[in-house]
Amino acid sequence: MEDLNKNQIILLTLLVSFITSIATGIVTVSLFEQAPQGVTRTINRVVERTVERVVPGETTSIIKEVPVIVTEEELIVKAINSVSPTVFRLMKKVGNKNELIGSAVYLDNRGYFATALPLVSNFSQGNYLIVDEDDVEFTASEVSRGTQTLLLRISDSKRGEFNNLHQETKPLALVGDVVNVGQTVIGLGATTSGGHTVAVSIVSSLSGGANATSTSMITNAATLENLGGPVVNIQGRAMGINFSIGKTISIREAISLLDFVK
Repeated sequence: MEDLNKNQIILLTLLVSFITSIATGIVTVSLFEQAPQGVTRTINRVVERTVERVVPGETTSIIKEVPVIVTEEELIVKAINSVSPTVFRLMKKVGNKNELIGSAVYLDNRGYFATALPLVSNFSQGNYLIVDEDDVEFTASEVSRGTQTLLLRISDSKRGEFNNLHQETKPLALVGDVVNVGQTVIGLGATTSGGHTVAVSIVSSLSGGANATSTSMITNAATLENLGGPVVNIQGRAMGINFSIGKTISIREAISLLDFVK
């Protein structure tokens, strides 16, 4: 050792360090493979959380996930914006003028609409008018009736015009989710001027069973201004149709009528 010069000592030190590092690595890998799964999993998590993403030419940065909080109010506004294009005025020609009956909701891209049956109980069967917010009228005829729901379809002569004018309008999402007491719901309807009216409420009680076709919801989301229009949850999925003031019928009957004509 005394015969070695300074450079040789440095090289010898580096060689010893290199050999020691290799030996340490081998021992570590061997011990890691023999370690219990719980220990291995913990070590992996620690490694994953401490790894930094390095981009060449840029400063080192640590990527962090930040949770995004969405409020119920934001969900309600989003649901209203997505559902309102599916709500149209339902009218009937009486004498020389068109009479507003209520609202109708767009269910299927083949031109099918649904409304509450009591709205048309005073009218004889025949043609109706589906009117959009720009006052464009589309003749529609009755297709079938349930115990609480009327299914309409735009006439063949008007369907092409409707599809051209409303090609961006998607039919209401017919999920028919289970309804729960206390659940927030949104009732929508079409106004005389062509705009939309909205009422937000909760389901205060149910009748007929939550999964039954004839389920009725008691909720203040159903008002005089939105009868025949849809009631949806805060995700914008259909729950029912506004049947009378304070009462909404399940969308399931409309789905059944629509399935029957397919």
